[in-house]
This record gives sequence, structure tokens and C-alpha cells, in this order.
Amino acid sequence: MAKNAQFIYGGGGDVVLYDAVNGWYSLGYLQELIATFEGPKVETVMAQMVQFFTMYKVTLKNLQSNAALVAELVTRRTALQTIYVTGAGKLFTFPNMLINYNPNHPFNSSDAHTIDISFQTGVEPTQQENLLGTSGQFETDAGGGIATGWLETGALAAKSVAASHLAGEGNAQLMEVSGADPDAGIYKATTCPFEGTLKVTFSAYIKAVAASDFNMVIMTFDTSDVVITIYTKAISMTLNEETRQEFAQTINEGEIVKSVRVYIQGDNSNTADLNVDNAQLELGGLKDFRAT
Repeated sequence: MAKNAQFIYGGGGDVVLYDAVNGWYSLGYLQELIATFEGPKVETVMAQMVQFFTMYKVTLKNLQSNAALVAELVTRRTALQTIYVTGAGKLFTFPNMLINYNPNHPFNSSDAHTIDISFQTGVEPTQQENLLGTSGQFETDAGGGIATGWLETGALAAKSVAASHLAGEGNAQLMEVSGADPDAGIYKATTCPFEGTLKVTFSAYIKAVAASDFNMVIMTFDTSDVVITIYTKAISMTLNEETRQEFAQTINEGEIVKSVRVYIQGDNSNTADLNVDNAQLELGGLKDFRAT
């Protein structure tokens, strides 16, 4: 690590690469991952003052080397990569990264051949704990009574974004499911690439304006935006019950999951009249509410 480098993240993480030409590629779960950034500085180079701008770096060390991996890295060196890292209950996204790699072939034939990969960019990465972002707060109406960032599935009997004290100040999503369309509801999709086993938790503060039966749904999609698996939790709430409902699901699809979609919708048999606020989708178990 350079002397002026500052630490962003270190430890294990599931790493997925993407560029528009080569598509998606999973490096799997890596134990040795370090992300740092170096702030802007000015140095004298050959008697000339040179300004170096902020640089973000991701270093992956001691991967098992193989011909297929090297061929993939060679192909991707000509395209800027977006690097997705899921680790420590967060999603890190590093955009516009240049790629470099260094094979390690020791003289001792009993030692493994490994490869170190490094990426760098001048674009600031993002990190999310709540993968729904500020959309989970239901503060603004995008039009037609559905909160910004969410979409309607089916036809709700009634819907609006209105003032509520369900989870503090601000607004909430009001939604009514009737017998005319008993599986109607709302949903939101988020890009969250990973491969391997990962626990995700979907939660929301919900008030039942009337006795209600409904579903919380987590749906996974592959790199072609085709559904992989639909996970469902049935919820029953009594009149005026207010609680934080949660749905935790361990996912292991055996392929790259590109995105996750979450729903609050009717159960296709019963009615529901709900106020929904402060929704959260996180990696790992339930935490206190995070806006982002």
C-alpha cells in the first residue's frame, strides 16, 4: 500500500466483473481483497510540477491461476470494468476500472501457481448497506400513487403516498389489495451481482389498516434478466397491527445472480390494506434501518 493510500475495505468478498463488451464474469469468493484510495497530490517529476488526482484501487491476491482465467483477463484489459464486491454486509461498486494482473509461477514445483489482479480508477466507488437506497423511505410519489423507485404489479384497488408516523416522520406507501386482483402489489429491483451462498434480508415497517394476508417476495435474476428462483413468505396481520416484518433468505443459485427484486403483494386469495415504510434489503441479517 502506498504511503498516502487510505483504507476502504479489506477481507473476504464475492467479486463479479462486468463490461458491456464481455458481459459478466465471476471471480468467486476471495479471501485476500484490499480496496484503497490515494488523495490528490502534487509532486516534482523531472523538474516539472505534476498533479496526481484521486486514485481508487482494488487488489486481489493469490488467486489460483489457470489458463481460462488468464484468457479472460487478457480479453478484459481493453475494456473498462465495473467491479462488484459483496462483503461485510455491504455492496461495493467500483466503476470504470482499468485491469492489470501478475502471474506468480514459483520455482518450487510443489507450490501453487497464483495470480494477483489489480484495478484502478479515478471514479469514486459506492457502498450500500440498504440495497433499496432512499427509495425504501417512500417519500415521493412518482405518479399514479406509487413511490419513486417502485413499480406496481397488477392493479391495486387503492394506492397513494401520504403522511405517516408509522416509522418516524415523513411519508409512507398506502396500498390496498382487493379480490378483483388478489396478487397485486409493489416491487423494486436492484443490481446486486454475486455468486455462491449469500443471505439476504428484506424488511419493512407495515401497518395493517384492516386484517390482511399478503406475501413478501424475494426474486433472483440471472445475467440475461431471466428469473432464477422465487422465494415467498406468507404474512398475516390483524386490524391496526404495526410491526417490522422481515424475510431472511439464504440464496445459492449455482450461477451469477445479477439482480434481486423484492415484492410486497397480495397472496392471490385474500385482501390486504397496508401502510408500508422504511423498507430495507440487506446482505446478511436484519440491522437497524439504513437509508442507503
